[in-house]
Amino acid sequence: MTQEAPQHLDPPGDGAPLWRGFDHDWYAGIYLGTADPPHAAAAVQLHYHTKGAALGHSPNRWFDEAWYRRQHPDVAAAIAEGRLRSGFEHYLRDGWRNRSPHWLFDSGVYLAPGMLDVNAEDCLNPYGHFLRHGARAGRVGHLLFDPALYRRAMQDEPGAAAAIAASGAWHHFIDRIWFDRRDAVTTAWFDPDWYLARYPAAAQRVRRRTTVCALHDYLTAGLAAGANPLPQFDEAFYLATTDDAADGVRAGRFASGYDHFLRAGARDRRRPAAHIDLRRYHDETPAARIAIATGAARNAFTHLLLSGNTAPRPDQEATGPAPVTGGHIDSHGMAAIAGGWGFLGWLPGGVLPNTSAGVGSTQVHATARFVGGERTGPAILVRFPRNDLPDGGGTGILIFLPDTDPDRANPGGLVELNLTAGDQLARLPARADAAALDEPALVTHATASIAALPAATDPALARLRILLARRPYTGTGTLAALQDPVFFQIDETILCPALEPGGRAGLAFNGWMLTPPGTVAELRLHCGKRSVPLVLDHVPRPPRPDALQGIGASHGLSELHSGFITYAPDILAEGDAPHIAITTTRGEIGYQLVPAPKLRGMEAIQYLLARAEPRYGEVVPAFDHVFGPAITRLNADRLRTPAEFRIVDFGPPPAVPRISVIVTLHRRLDFLEYQLALFSRHARAEPYELIYVLDDPPRARQMEVLAASAFARFAVPFRLVLLAQNIGYGPANNVGLGMARAPYVCFLNSDAFPGTPDWKERLVARLRDTPDLGAVGPLLLFEDGTVQHQGMRFDQPDQFGGFHFPMHPGKGWRPRQHEGLRRAEAITGACIVMARWLAEEMGGFDPAYPIGDFEDSDLCLRLRLRGLAVAVDMSVQLYHLERQS
Repeated sequence: MTQEAPQHLDPPGDGAPLWRGFDHDWYAGIYLGTADPPHAAAAVQLHYHTKGAALGHSPNRWFDEAWYRRQHPDVAAAIAEGRLRSGFEHYLRDGWRNRSPHWLFDSGVYLAPGMLDVNAEDCLNPYGHFLRHGARAGRVGHLLFDPALYRRAMQDEPGAAAAIAASGAWHHFIDRIWFDRRDAVTTAWFDPDWYLARYPAAAQRVRRRTTVCALHDYLTAGLAAGANPLPQFDEAFYLATTDDAADGVRAGRFASGYDHFLRAGARDRRRPAAHIDLRRYHDETPAARIAIATGAARNAFTHLLLSGNTAPRPDQEATGPAPVTGGHIDSHGMAAIAGGWGFLGWLPGGVLPNTSAGVGSTQVHATARFVGGERTGPAILVRFPRNDLPDGGGTGILIFLPDTDPDRANPGGLVELNLTAGDQLARLPARADAAALDEPALVTHATASIAALPAATDPALARLRILLARRPYTGTGTLAALQDPVFFQIDETILCPALEPGGRAGLAFNGWMLTPPGTVAELRLHCGKRSVPLVLDHVPRPPRPDALQGIGASHGLSELHSGFITYAPDILAEGDAPHIAITTTRGEIGYQLVPAPKLRGMEAIQYLLARAEPRYGEVVPAFDHVFGPAITRLNADRLRTPAEFRIVDFGPPPAVPRISVIVTLHRRLDFLEYQLALFSRHARAEPYELIYVLDDPPRARQMEVLAASAFARFAVPFRLVLLAQNIGYGPANNVGLGMARAPYVCFLNSDAFPGTPDWKERLVARLRDTPDLGAVGPLLLFEDGTVQHQGMRFDQPDQFGGFHFPMHPGKGWRPRQHEGLRRAEAITGACIVMARWLAEEMGGFDPAYPIGDFEDSDLCLRLRLRGLAVAVDMSVQLYHLERQS
């Protein structure tokens, strides 16, 4: 495979690798929500090039853009810096040689010993060969996709057998999850139903189509969160007990502990969970040895799964180490403030690694079995003297098991606690009268039990004492009581209402934090029983010289960019009183009050956008993590209520207007006078109606007085629409569109003035005489006669994070002699003329743009997706003051 990969997209036909093709039907169905007609294929591809690539869309089902960026941080960095437009561009250039393009393909698995030659001329790389030949032949391309098992699972589904025979199991599965939106079993090594039941957040992502199935979620989101793929494997346990796996994951050689286990650990019969001993299972199960020898099972783990032991229990001694007997748990409880579970009881002497003095802390792996579920992970075991035990009978123990999600439902009564260290397993049953302590009682009992132990030389014990010393939130700020200086302030809280009835609102914050580097371990927002971390790594961090001068200078703190603008989605329910908990690296916790939200609607949107000006690599994360989701909600909320307005007519409107001119007014009301004065100079060749929409409610009375005066002076009839609330440029124009009666509409800015007397009529004629034209505008000039706008093209400036941005070629030049149409990628909304039926069918301007920018570009791109062109008529001239309206 020494060919050079082409640098462009081809149709996914027989002459090129499938991964190189742009699949317009798939793209339109997934991202545009439409079964696109064949003649619009070029328009769909245009959408990908002008908008979709920047949004992280994939060009086809065989290349996963989001996966590629996550897997290859260097590519993601190049995109953020503007050196690449997309991961797919990188794959076309160079990545096809050795990079993974899809979450369900692994070239190392596909090229394992015994694989046939893949040097086919139409494939370029192993992935191309797999897509065209290997998948159809039923070859394995990923450890978690078994074509034979999938085929058996689909044997009773109508039409599946024929489809799999035609294209292969892999292609059938990919189409099934994207289009049919149904999951399926793909391997014995992953349990999709258990996974979605075990991880509600994963199930929610699948429901929302953030991920498309359980396996996709596990490989793209679950691995990063340390999720388990099935009940017989414990990721945290395996990494804690298998050093080469942990080292390999840290070095990037393995995607996870499970990846290491499937490639090497299962072969070596490493223990996948505390209660499963594969060596013992292999030695004591003749059927497993026979199945492995005959090739019916790949290894003991596979036989365990396929033999019907789908959920081995810890009390099945055949699949676990011989447990140490003796000892029990006397009491337990959840210490949410400390961030974990506490278990108190006793252990026989000499069991599990111990300190030389018989007391102190050690690290173990703990699995707590409750009636309603399990809690498992690395834990701290502290031994302490107990006078009530027989001489030499053992020591008291306190086990602290961190719980990363203390808000989960109560798992019920404790059954037993299993502790693993090295090759030892201690099984501690809960006594029949074991007490389930509430948090204050647990903290008191645990603190007293270890109070006499020396902590100076035992860091784990010292940290545990700090955790137990934490106090819950009582409604007051406590940052001043921390040992380390932590200064934190929220200047403004913005409520971002839920998008659906009954949902939770989001909260956006603008504030600042000053503290010595390395002091803060976590910021966490608490709202009622829910909490989420506030991560400041990928949010706007504007300079705050006011905080630096007022607080920093007197405490030796010098971080200029101490500001932050952050957002927490789906967190606030009605009645919640939010607060922020700040955890230091010492383990202490302090609290900060959250001020009540005051700003709403457009005022809140403008406030957020005015707090920071992200540039270059800051733009994409600022948009993805803060501005995009927060402003989407704020804007949707303000548009929920239909716009109210009243109408004042000045003069009689034409009975049958030929064109409706719609002008929105905001702040600069005086432009109405200048426009009417210029309109009055020219006789109306064709009747037109003039609709002014005031999107500035406090100035309604002032506007009425000015409008009456202007009509008395210039005698140009017009309709004045007075909105009851500020709704923004796009929605205000759409209100005017709803009143228009003429077959053509012109959206005109209030600071645009005619230079050509019959400008309206000429633009309408261009539309009428050019069938493929969806919208037309005039040549716009500055006051000195130089070009301001003669059509726009899209570029990806580095300073705007590589997002597509409309540029104005020739701006500031003297206009060239050009009397015809100048077609362009987009034209400006300062003056744009369309057929009214088309403008109404398009929904006018998209109200998702709240501030008054880019609605025109969006409208033009949507027209082009319909196969319609946009252009500037160079023979028609208007003067535009630019950004004065």
